[in-house]
Amino acid sequence: MSKRFCIFVIFFISALLYGEEISLDSLLEQLDSTFYQREIFENKKEFNTTKKDTLRLREYNGVQSNYTLSQESKSSKNFESTGEIKYGNFYIKGSKSKNKDIFGFGVEKNLKDLIYSKYDSDLKKLFYEENKDRVQYLKKLQLEKISLINLYKDIKDVESEIIIKSNALKVLREQKNVLDNSYKLGKVSKIDLESSIYNYENTFMELDYLRNQLKILKKQFFYKYNIDINNFKLKKIDNNNSRKINIEKIDQLDLRELELEENILKETIKYQEYSNKVPDIALGLEKYDDNKIVLKFSKKLFYRDINLMDDMNEVIRKKMLVKQKRNDLESVKYEIQNNISDYNKEILVLKNRQYLEEKIYNIKLLENKHGKTKYIDVIEAFDKYIKTSINLEKEINKLNAYLYIVKVRGEEL
Repeated sequence: MSKRFCIFVIFFISALLYGEEISLDSLLEQLDSTFYQREIFENKKEFNTTKKDTLRLREYNGVQSNYTLSQESKSSKNFESTGEIKYGNFYIKGSKSKNKDIFGFGVEKNLKDLIYSKYDSDLKKLFYEENKDRVQYLKKLQLEKISLINLYKDIKDVESEIIIKSNALKVLREQKNVLDNSYKLGKVSKIDLESSIYNYENTFMELDYLRNQLKILKKQFFYKYNIDINNFKLKKIDNNNSRKINIEKIDQLDLRELELEENILKETIKYQEYSNKVPDIALGLEKYDDNKIVLKFSKKLFYRDINLMDDMNEVIRKKMLVKQKRNDLESVKYEIQNNISDYNKEILVLKNRQYLEEKIYNIKLLENKHGKTKYIDVIEAFDKYIKTSINLEKEINKLNAYLYIVKVRGEEL
């Protein structure tokens, strides 16, 4: 009986439970399209495209107009009206009063903007913000993938336990029937028979609970990831990911996000320093009754920019965070290597323990047949063997799932 059980345990993963198989890789690929944050990200991309097109219009984003009507004096019944329409660097303006009408047009350009304008700076920051949006989306997708891997592992753990305990139930049923016949012939004690019955019934109830738990986990999977796996058999978690891990790229998304935030701040500071140092020099040409050249000069004197000082302090903070994150990432590499080593060590320990407990179980079973030990000792040995077999499968799943998670954390941007 024990040999048949061992063969079943070794090959249980390959048994077809539901028909068509589906792999973890396939589910992760599906998640790329079903992830609810994807639509939010795509909408943000469309908004940024519109924002970019608007910034490229520069001064030509809409027509500006104003109109003023004022009384010439307190005692006068006459009014003067003035108005201006401006589009980009071009403008038309005029005034109308009782005595005369004035109408003119002109063109005016801030020479400061020819070198570097607020629009140029905003476009550059938008480029960094678009990259930051993408990084933030990939971080959310990465977390969702890790969550899916963990839930997939939980489902495989339950499936493994169901299959192992189902086969154990067959063994217990056969032993219960043998003990029942032996009891009727007076060859075994009542306590041995009752122990066999209780152990069988307990295993039966545990299986009922596990099957219900499996249904709940699959429903949870559907509502969380919008992927229905009810009609599929989940494949064994691939154990070849150790060759696919790019440990040098682990958690680079966090670092990249900090670097982009630093770049946005640097660009803000760059333009603000330029704007504060360089005066506004507007050169224009106006035509009324005759042509005239207009030169306007504007500069803040003795001005202290508090926002600029805040941004400069924030850049210093970001630089420190980037430096610390790089150190953290180096530490994480060793942590991952240590975790993998620990998982492999635990698997080896459990394999040795499983082998030993199988031997102990077979010895107890043989001793019981010769009346040298009680059946309850056989049950204890069998339970230990079953628990170790389950723990071994869970530890293997834990390692393989962890390797998947590490692979996801090291995916290229």
